[in-house]
Amino acid sequence: MGANKNSIKIVGQETELYAQGYFVYDSKKSGAITVSHLRTSKKPIRSAYLVNRANFVACHQFEFVDKIDVLEQAAPGASFLLNAPFPVDEVWDHLPRELQEQILEKKLKFFAIDAYALAKQYGMGTRINTIMQTCFFAIAGLLPKDDAIKFIKKAIEKTYGKRGPEVVKRNCEVVDQALAHLHEVKVPSAVNARYNRPPLVSEKAPDFVQKITAVILAGKGDLLPVSAFPVDGTWPMATAKWEKRNLALEIPVWDSKICIQCNQCALVCPHAAIRAKIYDEGSLAGAPDTFKSTTYRSNDYKGKHFTIQVAPEDCTGCNLCVNVCPAKDRTNPKHKAIDMHPQAPLREPERANYDFFLNIPEADRTTITKIDHKSSQFFEPLFEYSGACNGCGETPYSRCSRSSSAIAC
Repeated sequence: MGANKNSIKIVGQETELYAQGYFVYDSKKSGAITVSHLRTSKKPIRSAYLVNRANFVACHQFEFVDKIDVLEQAAPGASFLLNAPFPVDEVWDHLPRELQEQILEKKLKFFAIDAYALAKQYGMGTRINTIMQTCFFAIAGLLPKDDAIKFIKKAIEKTYGKRGPEVVKRNCEVVDQALAHLHEVKVPSAVNARYNRPPLVSEKAPDFVQKITAVILAGKGDLLPVSAFPVDGTWPMATAKWEKRNLALEIPVWDSKICIQCNQCALVCPHAAIRAKIYDEGSLAGAPDTFKSTTYRSNDYKGKHFTIQVAPEDCTGCNLCVNVCPAKDRTNPKHKAIDMHPQAPLREPERANYDFFLNIPEADRTTITKIDHKSSQFFEPLFEYSGACNGCGETPYSRCSRSSSAIAC
C-alpha cells in the first residue's frame, strides 16, 4: 500500500498527468486483500468511483489467483503483472483454467516476476513493494525508465530513511535489479490448465460460511443484502478455520527422531497453527503415508503415541516455533526438531495430515491432572487462526501496519 501511494504521488508530482488513488482496505491484516485503484489522465480527474476498466492489473500475492477473480476489472488489451514463485516458462502452467481463459479472451499482455526470490537474495525478507513498484512503472510507461527509478529511489529515501542507510541501500539495490528479473510470459493459443479455481471454503463448511463468509472472502461482500446477516449482529464462532488464508512461504516441519517432546513449539504459536496430541495406537488406523508419529516418552502416559502437526494453510510462517525449539541434531546443530521448509510442495500432503490429525480424539481433560506448559498443549485450543500478517508472530489482538496489495490504474 505504501509503495502504491508513493507511485501515485510520483505521477502527480513529477509528470504533467493528473493522478488519483483510491484504496480498498480489508478489515484483516496483511495477506487479506487490499486493492489500490490508481488513475492517471491528461485532464482533471473527477471520477468518484473505483476503477472498473483497468489498463494495468498487478497481483502481488500468487495465492490470490486461486481465491479471487483478479482480472475481473481488466480491460481488453491490458497488461497483467503477476508475482509468481516459478520460472517464467512455468508460470502459465500453474494458473487456474478461469484465469487462462480471461488472459486469452481479453488478449492481455502477461508479465511475471519472482519478487520474493529477489527480495530474499538482497536481504529484504518478504518485502517486495519496491520491486513491484518498479515493474509497474516499467510496464505502464508513465515515465521514462531512468526517471522512474530516480523518483522511486527518492521516495525510498523519504519513506525508509529513518530506518537507517542499510535499509535504504537494500531497497535501492532491488530496484536496480527488478527489471532484469521481470519477464513477459509467452501466452499459448489455447487453454491447457491442469485445474479449475478451487472453492474458497470447503464443501464441509456450515451453511452460514458457504453463503456469507465465502462471498466476503471473494471480495464481493458489498453485494450481500442486510437481510443475509443475523438480525442481532452476532457472528458464529469457529468460522476462521474455514478460511485457509494460505500465507506462509515456509512452514515448520517436525523431525520426530530428535524431538524431546517439550511442546514449546505449540505453546509459543500465537495462532494455534502447530499442535501436539497424545493418543492410542489404534487412532493411527487409516493415517496418510506422510503422517508422522512416535512413541510418547513420558511415564504419565505409557503406551501412547505423540505427534506434532502444523496446519499448513493457517500458519503465518513466523518462525517462533523454530526459534524456541531446544532440540538440535548433534551431528548438525543447524538442524532442529522443527525446521522451516517451502510451503508449496508440502501444502497437499500436510493438508491431508492435518485433517487426519483433527479427527484424532482430543485428550480427555479429566485425565490430565498436572497442568503445566507441556501438558496444557494437549488441550484443544479455544482461539485459532488469527488475521495476522505473513511471517507475523503477533497475537490475534495486536496491530500491524504491513499490507499486501494489487494495482489497478
